[in-house]
Amino acid sequence: MGKRRVRIFNKDIETRYNEVLNREANLILYGKKTLHGNVLSLENNAFTVKDTILRTHKVALQDIEEINFDIDAKF
Repeated sequence: MGKRRVRIFNKDIETRYNEVLNREANLILYGKKTLHGNVLSLENNAFTVKDTILRTHKVALQDIEEINFDIDAKF
């Protein structure tokens, strides 16, 4: 089955945050660091993310340049 990459840039995160909740995603920070994991929640303008070794991270919205994730293609 094909995949499609969805990219949400900083200016759109506040309006599209529900697309990444409870989903595996990459959070690209302004320092060009990337955090990969499951997005658990958005509280107080910060995402809570659980990484692949089950550590929890809080990332402020203002520190995120882009969020991207894969979805199944319809073809």
